[in-house]
Amino acid sequence: MPDASDVDSQVEGTAAPGYEAVVRAFAVGINDIEANGAALSVWRDGVEVVDVWAGVADHRESAPWSSDTLNVIFSSSKGLAAIVMARLEDTGRLDLRAPISDVWPEFSAHGKGAISVADVLAHRAGVSAPRDDLTLEDVLDSAQWAERIAAQEPLWEPGSGHAYHALTFGPIVQELVRRAAGRELHEIFAEEIAAPLQADATLKPGPEEAARVAHLTTSSAWNTAITNASPHDDEWIGRALTLGSAFPRPLVQGEQGFNDSRVLQAGLAVLRQDVGYMVKG
Repeated sequence: MPDASDVDSQVEGTAAPGYEAVVRAFAVGINDIEANGAALSVWRDGVEVVDVWAGVADHRESAPWSSDTLNVIFSSSKGLAAIVMARLEDTGRLDLRAPISDVWPEFSAHGKGAISVADVLAHRAGVSAPRDDLTLEDVLDSAQWAERIAAQEPLWEPGSGHAYHALTFGPIVQELVRRAAGRELHEIFAEEIAAPLQADATLKPGPEEAARVAHLTTSSAWNTAITNASPHDDEWIGRALTLGSAFPRPLVQGEQGFNDSRVLQAGLAVLRQDVGYMVKG
């Protein structure tokens, strides 16, 4: 394929003929090439038609973004985790319609056991935020964190409403996979999902993978907006993001949050080489 640099000199990689506008739009999206970076992959009919990257992966060292730079994709990880859950059902290891108590009896505390596993995937479990403040050390061990969630009184009647389980989704699904399959979520994803697709993606990076992760930065406008919240936010929306004191409200703040290698290697974030979009022909 033609080099993307023929379209924009600041962009590396390749793009098929007819996708020049995509390359130009991608370049415009990186508003400061010396302080930011990104990658983009577009596939059509099973063929990668755009594979580009630009900018820096770490502005502190002026480290350039490369073809194997990894980045955190935040809540897109929930979709990948859900694929594992669907895989378990497809192979008879899990019933998504079964009560969660069938798989995880301890989750029944305070009337939470009747919801289905599918309710968890739909963010209807009633435990979108902790009632007690948690520290980062409290959540780095997902099994212990899952025990806390299972014992918690729900914030609303489980199954009767919906609220985004921003950070609690992960430990709940991880524990369900452990109990249903006797293995870790990241192991099944690596072996049964990523490996067959030759995808450079993981649900729990090791030290070598963590070293390839781009350093995240946020704008001052974003930090102000997310920290001050909005008139429609309430205490529980904030706690769903911070867990009390485990994370900064913007989720990234200097070396805290998802720039912390402990967070990455604990399996709280998904890493991937690029952002991909599937386009139907």
